[in-house]
Amino acid sequence: MAVPIILIVALIAGIISIIMALYFRYLVLKEDPGNEKMQEVAGYIEEGAKTYIKIQYKVLGIFVGVLFVVLLLFLPTELTGDKVPVISARLNWEQAIAYLIGAVGSMLAGWLGMYVGVKANTRAAQGCTIGTKKGFDIAFFGGAVMGLAVVGVALIGVSVLYWIFQTPIVILGFSFGASTIALFMKCGGGIFTKTADVGADLVGKAEYDLPEDDPRNPATIADNVGDIVGDIAGMGSDLFDSYVASILASMMLAAAFSIGTVVFPFGSITLSEAGRNILVILPIVLCGVGLM
Repeated sequence: MAVPIILIVALIAGIISIIMALYFRYLVLKEDPGNEKMQEVAGYIEEGAKTYIKIQYKVLGIFVGVLFVVLLLFLPTELTGDKVPVISARLNWEQAIAYLIGAVGSMLAGWLGMYVGVKANTRAAQGCTIGTKKGFDIAFFGGAVMGLAVVGVALIGVSVLYWIFQTPIVILGFSFGASTIALFMKCGGGIFTKTADVGADLVGKAEYDLPEDDPRNPATIADNVGDIVGDIAGMGSDLFDSYVASILASMMLAAAFSIGTVVFPFGSITLSEAGRNILVILPIVLCGVGLM
């Protein structure tokens, strides 16, 4: 089955998205990080966020490795036979590799968002001392890094996998890998966020009558770490999963069309195999065009 050359639009869009994300990262990092006290507090937040992510990724790496082996050895690749299906003994390396790539992509999207988030916070605050527009621009560029990285990595992954294997079935593994990471990143980060938030409020407001996010409250550091790992890293992985799943769902619907005459309420059309292939990759291409 020949892959339509139009698929390269999505691949180029994904590459451009990654380049723009790196450019916005450069714009953020070249700004003034603030005075010594601001950098000290930001350093505590960055250290806490990196410690959390390092431990979580270590555990997730083991979990993903186990599931990779399970998919490789035990996921049926094809069913043969007449009345009683017989499962093929061939290793399902396509789905297993796609799963691994999806998991790594989701982890990468979350890490990029977290990395720039901890660097942009003091720079945005320092920018606001110059003017609200300066602070807004820094914060906007910092957020754009994660947004562009999410769609860029997703489009590149989906496009390359379809180009190699020429079937949306393999992309199921890619989506499954993204979902695995998003589940733990979003839920784990959310639990950490709320725990730190409630703890900081109880100690600061109830016991010492301090306002929220008061720098005199040490628990404020944990609260800000929770915002980084839950609302940035967790959200990045979650958006990556949702973006890939929405593309895949549309591709699977198109692949379900039968070759021949397709009847709609308003009429009928004759669908060839080449036409169905174009319908299958249309969601990827539309996402690429929309990104560009």
